[in-house]
Amino acid sequence: MSNDKDAWVIDEFRKRWEAILKVRDCRRTQNEIIDELSSLIMDFRKESFIPYLIQMMIHIEQRNTSEAFKYLMSPMKQFVYLIDLLFSVEKGGDKEGLSKEEWMKITMLLNEIEMTYFCDIGFFNENTENGIDFDKVSVSLQTFLNYFGSAQLSYD
Repeated sequence: MSNDKDAWVIDEFRKRWEAILKVRDCRRTQNEIIDELSSLIMDFRKESFIPYLIQMMIHIEQRNTSEAFKYLMSPMKQFVYLIDLLFSVEKGGDKEGLSKEEWMKITMLLNEIEMTYFCDIGFFNENTENGIDFDKVSVSLQTFLNYFGSAQLSYD
């Protein structure tokens, strides 16, 4: 049993590391990502979009088996963030329901926001070829994880 769990942890670490590398290669600012996400959700009716997100929260235990959670690393936090963002957009739309493609795009953008946070706290020093700045990460990671685990992501 322990070997299975160890293999799963190593596989999860590898997946997340690859996601961070992907973000590093095509890094955008938080504002660029948030603007794109805002423009994507602004046409939805809050009265139909929020119940959809709540339904996703109810089924969060399926995160390892459902395609709908494929790109979400912290689904509950990301759903709450998405609701906050939905209320911050100026225009409320009348569009009801969303396609699988729209949902996947939304989740990819949420993941990009999360990965950008990881890059911003010091996983990458842009001035070196060595990649991770372990000194900076060892100091900032614990603080970041405490913040990320207990505070809302900023979209302002």
